[in-house]
Amino acid sequence: GNDGRAGGPTMVVSPMALHFGDVAIGTYHDKRVLIENRGYEALDVSMVLGDRDMVGAFGADLSTFS
Repeated sequence: GNDGRAGGPTMVVSPMALHFGDVAIGTYHDKRVLIENRGYEALDVSMVLGDRDMVGAFGADLSTFS
């Protein structure tokens, strides 16, 4: 039926950028990112890529997605 709503998921990420500053080699610094679905369909997150140079410097724990 026509319920007046646009379909599909709408992903909203906050914050849009993460700044880690100086982090010494061999240590780590955690940052949190909130990913919300403000759409009307399910949002399926199957992969998170946060390492622009693909050297393994950044990662994500996908087990926290629900």
